[in-house]
Amino acid sequence: MPETLDFTEWQAFPAVMANYPQMLEFVTAGAESADVPIKRLMKLELGFEEAVVNVINYAYEDTGTLYLRYTKTVDDTGHFTVEIVDHGIAFNPFKLEENMHNTQNAKSLDDALPGGLGIPFVKKIFTEPSYKRENLLGAEANHLVLPFKI
Repeated sequence: MPETLDFTEWQAFPAVMANYPQMLEFVTAGAESADVPIKRLMKLELGFEEAVVNVINYAYEDTGTLYLRYTKTVDDTGHFTVEIVDHGIAFNPFKLEENMHNTQNAKSLDDALPGGLGIPFVKKIFTEPSYKRENLLGAEANHLVLPFKI
């Protein structure tokens, strides 16, 4: 079992786009303290934006809360992991294999099915991203785990 450093408690943010800069600041400050190189940090920011903006836009019919935390593993894998939790509509983004297949075979962006571009992008940036629907933080939740190779 890897040793972890920089473990944070869950930080709650109202799930609205106006709060995205504070969410990004929370994660980038953690990544900087975990010594994520600047070139890698830009990639982390892009992947994080894709995941978080989708939660903000689609998790709740009205309003809700988005929770974030991060950890850094200290072993030969060297990962900075971001976790995203919401109590919104159950949705596993990684079950869209057919949509991903159709998108990856599209000849242009116009031919790609809506909603399919972000999933391959997240899978490319993060090392084995995962999803669970579980009881977390007091209610049934979508739990997205995004390990990022430092």
